[in-house]
Amino acid sequence: MAPAERRPALWVAPESAPLVVAPRSFGTTKPHSSRPGGVPLNWRAFRRNRGGDETATDPNTGHTNFLYRCAQINRGLVMDKTKQASRIGLIQSLHPKRVIQLLDEIDASVPSYSLNRPQALRRVFTVLACVSLCLLLIHYLKYSSVFIESLKILSGTLDKSPSYLYLSLRKTGFLELASYAWWTLWHIVGYVLIPALVIRYLFRDKMLNFGWRWNETSQHWRAYVLLLSPILIFIVIASFNRDFLAHYPFYKQAGRSWSDFIAWELLYLTQFICLEFFFRGFFLQALRPALGANAVWIMCVPYLMIHFPKLWPEAFGAISFGLLLGILALRSRSIWGGFFVHAGVAVGMDVASLVQQGRIPRVFWPF
Repeated sequence: MAPAERRPALWVAPESAPLVVAPRSFGTTKPHSSRPGGVPLNWRAFRRNRGGDETATDPNTGHTNFLYRCAQINRGLVMDKTKQASRIGLIQSLHPKRVIQLLDEIDASVPSYSLNRPQALRRVFTVLACVSLCLLLIHYLKYSSVFIESLKILSGTLDKSPSYLYLSLRKTGFLELASYAWWTLWHIVGYVLIPALVIRYLFRDKMLNFGWRWNETSQHWRAYVLLLSPILIFIVIASFNRDFLAHYPFYKQAGRSWSDFIAWELLYLTQFICLEFFFRGFFLQALRPALGANAVWIMCVPYLMIHFPKLWPEAFGAISFGLLLGILALRSRSIWGGFFVHAGVAVGMDVASLVQQGRIPRVFWPF
């Protein structure tokens, strides 16, 4: 009796060649390409489509199996279930009834729960310790009072009077803007530089892997627009309130000139890039291998707390805002969608306040 032909577990041939699929135990070796010219299998797609409802029939054998379905996905003949949901269900994905379902999908996909228990415990400890240190540092060092005290110390090192640098900045007319530059500086240190050291030297990973790439942001643009649109409407309504006009913009000289406005918005938006990386990049992506989708809920707590000094509607909205941005950040694997939503809100509030007060800049330079 002639020995049976030995066939590879799975290889995906070029477009002109037939697919060859042979069964193999799911708990052992991963399917792979084993012949020259074969296309590597998308192992993540294979894992996503092992649930039992995503099957396909191999026309060569007549067998229905999951491996052939994955081969089709890699060929582009059919759409992966996860990608299909992200493309046709973006608006529906923001519905409150789907939040738990979306979190379950995140839990079931790579890299959720990819660390073993000892590794997960060390990862959680490292991330939460870093987050605590960074938030503490920013909270106590970002204020203008600390900036003024630092100017006094620096003046002393220059053998000048304690008020020398303070008075010099005040004469330029940009003392308040300089204090907000100090404010932004400490957000860069606490939200970016310290986490970057943790990523580089403790996680042995790259910063780009923590949300800095664009990745699938474009596939979720409708969800980001849907998230931003009602907030912009609310901003217009809130701009008729005196408390809103007294609170925004933070930089009170923003309407003095276009130079003031542009400089302030650059500082403000830089802070939002740092914030998005810290909460939706470092915080989420670092905790996900240990805690899965639970990282979103954990991230929402400190994210809400940094909004306590702001007006209560903004602080209240930070709960749902943080949750939805966290889900979208994990699905898109990027911080940029969340940044553009934040940028739209921030610039929108400042412009609405300046319009209501009749303080839109009329000159480029204030002096």
